[in-house]
Amino acid sequence: MDVLKQLETRLRALVDQRNQLKAELEAERRTAQDGSQELATLRQRLQELEAERDALAKEREGVRKDVEKILKLLEGAD
Repeated sequence: MDVLKQLETRLRALVDQRNQLKAELEAERRTAQDGSQELATLRQRLQELEAERDALAKEREGVRKDVEKILKLLEGAD
């Protein structure tokens, strides 16, 4: 009888441990999913910022060319 009680106790401990590990695994999966969503959001934001940077660079180049034209006109007016 004592052996059966030991086996039952051990089996209950293993079942409890399995349930705990399942819960931990699920928590890790949720954390990983949240991290994946955050990473996707950050990647999207990075793309938006890069597009904005490129647009500003083009605008700056246009302004630079306009300033060059104006300076040439002023130099020619002397």
